[in-house]
Amino acid sequence: MSCSTWGTFQNLNHTTRTREQPQGDGSLERELAGNLEMAIALWIMYFCMKYGVFFSFEHPKPSRAWFLPFVEILKTLQGILTLELDQCAWGKRPGDWDPVREGDVRTKKATTILTNNPYLKRIEKKCADVTAHEHRAIEGTSGTGVPRS
Repeated sequence: MSCSTWGTFQNLNHTTRTREQPQGDGSLERELAGNLEMAIALWIMYFCMKYGVFFSFEHPKPSRAWFLPFVEILKTLQGILTLELDQCAWGKRPGDWDPVREGDVRTKKATTILTNNPYLKRIEKKCADVTAHEHRAIEGTSGTGVPRS
């Protein structure tokens, strides 16, 4: 599933999604396609819960997907965990990272995971939990054309 229409960077593309109306106003085709993908993902999560199958749903922490009413309801259910991590703590690097030239440079990417899998609790790790390092913004693409996100 693409999360490209749910993030706050979409403010630069005149999104209609807000915290109050995370699904948007229905006027943009790309948001409608994102809503359909989201509906399918949420439907699959529902059936996973119903039949005792583990699932995980990951989006960047500032994603507007976290404000969808069904997602807010899911977060309150018994057995559902909301996990937070910084991907730099797991070694996420920019796509064009050069260790010889740059040293320990990472991309922070604060991330939230909604899951019913208690074994995933161990992946909660924040930037402050690991050795100090530098960060590079994850905007756009690298000099080699690799997406930084």
